[in-house]
Amino acid sequence: MKQREVNRKSISRGNNKKQRAIIFGAGNNYIYSAGILHAMYTIVGIADNAPARQGKELFGFQIKSLSEVMELPFDVVIVTPSDNVAMMEQLHAYKELHNRIIRLEEALSSDKDRKHIRIAVLMYGGMGDFLIGKNWLHLLAGHTELEKKCIDIYVSSKDMVTAQAVYGDSELIERVQAVNEQLPELLKEDGYDLVFRFSIFPMVQFMKDKRLAEKSPLLFDYATELRKFGMLYYNEGFFASPDFYRTVKALFDRQPEKQYHTHFDVLDNLGADDTTVCPMRLWREEEAYLSTIGIKKNRYITINTGVNVEYRKKTSTRIWALEKWNALAERLKEQFPQQKIVQIGLKRVERDNIRADIHLNGVTDLEELKILLKNAWLHFDYDSGLVHLRHMLRGGASVVLMGALSSEKHHYQENITVRAGVCEACEWKTKDWLTNCPRGFREPVCMQAITPDMVMAAVSGYLNRYEVAHKICV
Repeated sequence: MKQREVNRKSISRGNNKKQRAIIFGAGNNYIYSAGILHAMYTIVGIADNAPARQGKELFGFQIKSLSEVMELPFDVVIVTPSDNVAMMEQLHAYKELHNRIIRLEEALSSDKDRKHIRIAVLMYGGMGDFLIGKNWLHLLAGHTELEKKCIDIYVSSKDMVTAQAVYGDSELIERVQAVNEQLPELLKEDGYDLVFRFSIFPMVQFMKDKRLAEKSPLLFDYATELRKFGMLYYNEGFFASPDFYRTVKALFDRQPEKQYHTHFDVLDNLGADDTTVCPMRLWREEEAYLSTIGIKKNRYITINTGVNVEYRKKTSTRIWALEKWNALAERLKEQFPQQKIVQIGLKRVERDNIRADIHLNGVTDLEELKILLKNAWLHFDYDSGLVHLRHMLRGGASVVLMGALSSEKHHYQENITVRAGVCEACEWKTKDWLTNCPRGFREPVCMQAITPDMVMAAVSGYLNRYEVAHKICV
């Protein structure tokens, strides 16, 4: 068997520098302990003897044979299975490893002496919900004096790119991890001191009461009160329950003064309001990117005609007819000829293109979208994640077409809301309200009754009220 030289430095975990570790055994013991292991060690590779597991992806690593990972630079090997006699013999064949092998229970033992609180947050929803969740964490950190890099974010694999773009610049976040649909089951509770779930509202899934009370009394008080609140007002199962929508509707009715984007402050102790904005960093040079597509700051209008990718194979109660978007684009060109019309967002098929000057729908990444939204003169949209993103970037006004959604619940103070007023808001009244009209219409009348003339009238009223036309549209 091939032997290799290994680093002979002490394996004491009293050093500040994390040790590089190989995981040997990719079964449930490792999966359930991954959160704490990845916090305590720098994992460089995962090995498993089972051919059926080799070649598969797990936590961003490809599972390999032991001989393959032994080529990597590492300090220790962590053996995760409980029944590990044969595996230990296999490792001892590598003579240089006799003092570099650690069983899982030993690897986790120093967790008892940790000084810092570790938090996991299971995030659900789309981009807008992730951004609102970021605001919640930002305010929570100030309220409970959280330390930097104390939170791991968990999202489904399909949301990984979005989550990285949203949370990648936060000083609170240690890592963003993608897991499969078994998300709650893959997170072993004893790897964290506190586990939240978040989708519009936060919920305490698990907490170590004694440790939190000792290490972070403010966080303990918040989590304790939130857990009591959940017991009183959340239905059983909440996030996983088919009656999730009933709980949301009940909480909306219970706190009618709150906006959708401030409802996370269910205890009224974080100070959330319409001005709450967690800073977001742009990783690319703004003017340089805009110049590559031939536009300048405040000299273009963005339009998003798409809906969340989650609903791309379904109908949506937010859809506005494509011919109306085309008519609106033409009217905007007539009234503001100096402004280029830029279509952004999702694109499913070629016919999704409207009569814009520049089509960037379906071809931009989220970093490019940040720049486009921040520097647009106006943005036209449904109540989508892009509206929340523009608000977080302090980009200015969005013109938001609303039908099923309540304009009182979904409104930032800088935005222009357009409603036809033919029926009342119906959000959360039925389980599938977002994809099927609760009144049974194939095409929701609330959206179809909105006309391009209504939209232009709302824009004109906004420009007249705030006297910005002569400053920007020259």
